[in-house]
Amino acid sequence: MKDINNLKKKYLSTMLNQNKISENTAKYYANHFSKISEYERDVDKELMYFNLEEIETILHSYKSSSKNTIEHYARSISGYLNWGVKEGIIKKNPIADFKPDDFIKYVTNNELYFTDKDLERYEDYCTNYQDSVILRLLFIGVGGKQMSEIRNLKKEDVNFQKKQLRLINSLREDKNGNPLSSIDRYIDVSDRTLEIINGAIDEKVYGEELIENIIHSTELVDNEFIIKALKTDKVNADNAVNKPYISGRITKIAKICGLKKLDEKLIKHSGMLYTAYKDMIDDEVSSVDLKIIADKFNINSYHDLKGFITSKNIMETYNNFTLDENNVDDTDGDIGFPEGKKQLKRHIERERNPKVIKLAKQYYKEKYGKVFCEICSFDFYKKYGEIGENFIEGHHTIPVSELEEGQITRVEDIALVCSNCHRMLHRRRPWLTIQQLRELLK
Repeated sequence: MKDINNLKKKYLSTMLNQNKISENTAKYYANHFSKISEYERDVDKELMYFNLEEIETILHSYKSSSKNTIEHYARSISGYLNWGVKEGIIKKNPIADFKPDDFIKYVTNNELYFTDKDLERYEDYCTNYQDSVILRLLFIGVGGKQMSEIRNLKKEDVNFQKKQLRLINSLREDKNGNPLSSIDRYIDVSDRTLEIINGAIDEKVYGEELIENIIHSTELVDNEFIIKALKTDKVNADNAVNKPYISGRITKIAKICGLKKLDEKLIKHSGMLYTAYKDMIDDEVSSVDLKIIADKFNINSYHDLKGFITSKNIMETYNNFTLDENNVDDTDGDIGFPEGKKQLKRHIERERNPKVIKLAKQYYKEKYGKVFCEICSFDFYKKYGEIGENFIEGHHTIPVSELEEGQITRVEDIALVCSNCHRMLHRRRPWLTIQQLRELLK
């Protein structure tokens, strides 16, 4: 306690002598108080005499995304001030009447969430279903203690007919990670989720590295689990993978997708925000909405969700726009569009200007008389008739992660490709080039 003043030492000694706090708690409080000392020096005042505004400065300074963390720190300050009132040192504790929800306004939320459409794009970027299934499961609320609901998931837990998953949340595990006690629950899932799970079940090898247009792969262990380890990992093939293994996969996914930050928490929070966006009863997030989300994601208390599941975050994340089909200038192929305007609604990503793709299609049709895949020459009109006329996808040959603010994307930066080739171009990071994919088709 050498770093705190005599008044705080007296408070902690009193609490210890009365058996109201333990030695460890006293050390924790002393460490917390020592960190506050710089604010005391700034205002030339002891914490005991801080007003509400000065205490709020401290609460904001924690820059925590957790309401519980801020409340925990605030309660240690409040206990000290309550003691001061009891001793007659001060008349009132400014935060004595604070309720749990009063701490929400001090939460600092630096997360930039991604949408359901972003999720699908990240899944498509992944070479392996073994990776994309982790993204998908976390996003829809599969988690459990130490991610045990994902780790324990087996083929027999997937009901393709009922579109349902049986999830096993391990409360205690043996040394091999097998559940000793657990809680089961069932959730309904989408067709896309089942498609990805089925792909993960069927996957026998894990593609890891692209060298000279060839993806080098490693065999997966043969067991009943959805998430499988590599044979080279020297693990017991009969056991589930552990949490660090899945965290390592998420790190690989972030690299593949060109994301600076991606972790379990961000994926789950993005999924929760999507659930709120999709199922919100009114324009404002209510306690009923939060309880529904907490139940879906198997969270005991919905109060922690209040810090980030807000109408503001939903609007910023899902503030999508539509393109007016008639709003395209009749100009030549030298036209460019400024790209890369940073948006809060995208996670470490920049928006694309959709006009340039529409203009590229128009330019290509004027040049060749029709649109077709630049890689495999597939012609949707020739194959499907009227319904396929003028249908083609636009591929940005410059990855979005390489764009700078205000950078110009020109028509020649767009390749027109069929859906299959488009997905293949995005199967690895760095992306395959148009020429590389053409070579693979030879």
